Amino acid sequence: MKILHVAVILIATIVAFFLLENYHRNSAKAAFSSSNGTFDDQAEKALDSLERLQCPTPKDHYLAARIIDLNGHDGKINNVRVLNDVVGRYMYNLKPYTESQRIIEKDPLDWFELDQIENFMERHMDIMKANPEHNNFIEAVLQARPKKVLKTVESAKETSDNKKEAFELYAQTNITHTSDPQNVHDSAVNEQLRNSWKFLKKTTPPVLDKKLVFPEIRAYIENSIKDPQRRKRALKSLNVLQDGKYNSTIGTTEDDITTTVWTRSKLPKNKENLEKIRDAVVNSLSEMSEDGHSVVCSNGRCARLLESLLFTDDDANGISGAMTTEQLRNEALKLSNDILQKTIHEFSRSNDQRMRSVAESYSEPTVVTDIQSENAFKDIVKKEIIESLDDSFKTKLSPRDYTNLLNQCLTAIDSI
Repeated sequence: MKILHVAVILIATIVAFFLLENYHRNSAKAAFSSSNGTFDDQAEKALDSLERLQCPTPKDHYLAARIIDLNGHDGKINNVRVLNDVVGRYMYNLKPYTESQRIIEKDPLDWFELDQIENFMERHMDIMKANPEHNNFIEAVLQARPKKVLKTVESAKETSDNKKEAFELYAQTNITHTSDPQNVHDSAVNEQLRNSWKFLKKTTPPVLDKKLVFPEIRAYIENSIKDPQRRKRALKSLNVLQDGKYNSTIGTTEDDITTTVWTRSKLPKNKENLEKIRDAVVNSLSEMSEDGHSVVCSNGRCARLLESLLFTDDDANGISGAMTTEQLRNEALKLSNDILQKTIHEFSRSNDQRMRSVAESYSEPTVVTDIQSENAFKDIVKKEIIESLDDSFKTKLSPRDYTNLLNQCLTAIDSI
């Protein structure tokens, strides 16, 4: 009887432990999603919940690292102790999982997480290179992507009947959709925002002085926004922007961006869009603050300002909505698969027997081909993929991200 009582108590203790762990984990995720991007009450609550976990998983460490890095330090950590802490947390995601960790998490590192860890490393490479302690972390990050590409290729091949299906499965399984409340820190988003700023700086004459712009915007807010709470939020954001904080990601100050964006409404070509642009700017200001007391992070403020010109400015070519690394990868994988499938279809009707055999071998494994013809076929596919990605994605990604994207598509073509 005593043994039964002990067993019941033990089981109840274990259940209570896991329920409490899940409670802290879910609380952290919910609070993080509700944060405005700064180290506000919600971000602090999320980090506190994660710190209460008795058995944190690599993904728990990953989320804590992002909160410290992005919410706590706006994407640039200058404190060595804090940087070492974040690096240590990310390292959990770069190591092989133990069996106990696999009970909770099946995938030790997904593409989105790898993107963010690489982005973190690039933003802090100047500090890391000066400290040999970080060499292992840098090496682990550099090895993670090629290993993951080959692993996902092999997985697709093992579960497919032929090469045609294998690449299609590879593309489908690597297309992901992650909800990221901190997407203004995404490296691709940052690259596109920098491009938008360069375009505006080049094409916008200095019509207005900063000293005149902010009073004019303030007056427009007072006259155009009837809702007092929304007006309060917009004015709070405007006051923060007027401080002129330097945004190192874009490479200018926030008051410069504000002045330039507002100036667009005064350009002759935007004469008919004047009110649309100003209303869009004011809307972006009100969206920067939820309560009229706090505002989103600097990247969030700049992104909202720049994107207020989307669909309102007359020049649609220089200003576009920013897409994340994940969104661009999804499109690139779909495009690469379309190119392969199209090439297979075209050569299956070719008069060249050798190339026709290669095309047929993608659907029928028993078809005999030669290495030279297979390589020639793959070169044709890869050439079109390179041309298509160059045309559609190169300017939207950093050199590192673009190389990663290209290699992810081309390696699969070579390996399947």
